[in-house]
Amino acid sequence: LDGRRIGGIVHCGWPQLDNTRLIALGPSAAAAVRHCVSDPLEQIIALARLLEKRGVDGASLVLVGSVFALPGRHGFRSPLYCLAKSLIPLLVNILAVELGARNQRCIGVVFDVLEGMGMNAGISPAVKLAHSDRSPFGKLASVDEAAAQIQWLLSNGSMFVSGATITLSGGSIP
Repeated sequence: LDGRRIGGIVHCGWPQLDNTRLIALGPSAAAAVRHCVSDPLEQIIALARLLEKRGVDGASLVLVGSVFALPGRHGFRSPLYCLAKSLIPLLVNILAVELGARNQRCIGVVFDVLEGMGMNAGISPAVKLAHSDRSPFGKLASVDEAAAQIQWLLSNGSMFVSGATITLSGGSIP
């Protein structure tokens, strides 16, 4: 960073859906938990420290969650992913308090399936239709639309946004 100051950091990187039941993890359980839960948590803590050290007044840490972690979603077939993403609201609350002492913010944003992104790039037309049908708008959000929402959060300098986790799913239902 060459001594530069930071206005915002976005963390959205999580391992792909695991589709392995917790009780079926067997001898690889510790490694799987570390990869899917502990490693991303450690990354978020490192980013919060970086923001605390290098962030400007009003700087924000945005943590991206998923509706898969919400009750009623079929994502419980991916328990480690759901477990990891379910940490987002609590992490946002904790880090909002810790970063708030330095006039910095932590905000959470939860999306539904994003079209053509990462693990969703190869979803079948039938799965895409099933997800689209849950939305009152009848479509999935694009990556550009998701990025615009994150930019909107970053540009809103209100201290009252800190500690909030906002579900931006277009009103989709489970």
